[in-house]
Amino acid sequence: RDRETGNSKPFGGMVCDEMGFGKTITMLASILDGKAEPDNPNKTTLIIATPSLVTQWMDEIEKHFEPGIFGRVLRYHSGAKIFSNDPLGDLKTYDIILTTYSEVRQSYPVYRPPMHLVTEAAKNAWWAEHFRKTVGPLHSIRFRRIVCDEAQALKNHMSLTSIAVRALHGHYKWIISGTPIQNYIEELYSYFNFLKVPHTGDFTTFVNNYCESRTDRSLVKMDRINNILRAIMLRRTHVDTLFNAPIVKLPGIEHDTVMLDFNEVERAIYKLIKSKFINVINAYSKTGSIETHYRNILAMMLKLRMLTGHILLAQQSLKELMVAADVEALWRLTAKEVEHSGDK
Repeated sequence: RDRETGNSKPFGGMVCDEMGFGKTITMLASILDGKAEPDNPNKTTLIIATPSLVTQWMDEIEKHFEPGIFGRVLRYHSGAKIFSNDPLGDLKTYDIILTTYSEVRQSYPVYRPPMHLVTEAAKNAWWAEHFRKTVGPLHSIRFRRIVCDEAQALKNHMSLTSIAVRALHGHYKWIISGTPIQNYIEELYSYFNFLKVPHTGDFTTFVNNYCESRTDRSLVKMDRINNILRAIMLRRTHVDTLFNAPIVKLPGIEHDTVMLDFNEVERAIYKLIKSKFINVINAYSKTGSIETHYRNILAMMLKLRMLTGHILLAQQSLKELMVAADVEALWRLTAKEVEHSGDK
């Protein structure tokens, strides 16, 4: 029974971390509390993250924990590889391995059987031999624990990254994400499959169990989804507490409004561009094509907002819209300033 999960079943859980920070320390504390016994051959925890987060995980370990408290910690990715005649044996000696999704993808062979193989038996035989010859060390180890940070990288169950991560061997598994669902409910399948959630089945079975329709992805069997997520997902927000105290204390929000006025040149340019945009919109209205050009109208509004920040933010639009007469008018407006700058 793992102290992290409280379960004897070999699957971990999802952490929906909406706070976006503090997750590293929390997970490291649980890893420390659930360390394997010294004589356990499967003692290694594999943490998979983006390259920048791998650096953050290492920094947090060095900053917040005493040296050696986790045992041996290794960053294993491009530029930080082990060059050894026994890389598999060396990797097993580490307590924590920090790696990237790209490294996991490269460790897993791609299933592309030759075209001349037509029977299932022939393809299986080819795959067994191909896998044995090309598999990387990450897929040759049974880890004690696998943690996927920013796990939305797995959402497409057909991607090579998702396939490779789900093929890893581990006793306890965790996924951490602030956005576990970005588009459709089917994205949960990769997480369920990785965590070995009971009764998940293959992708077709998942769709049949949790989706009302194969064509309309907005129709979801929410009762079933909520029941299974309630059992495996921990959702943390700013309002959550730990030992009757907020997990994170943030300072109060203060709003300061500072009103700034255009100078003469900025106001002249803004009015000029605004009048040109109004003429364009009026032309759309006369032809009855406003609805078909709504994207162009939104783009015009965006450019006007950019002009309020700085006129050079919309420099390309100024070049396209301003004619010679407009430029001459601006030169006359700034003539005095040009003369003064010349005196200096």
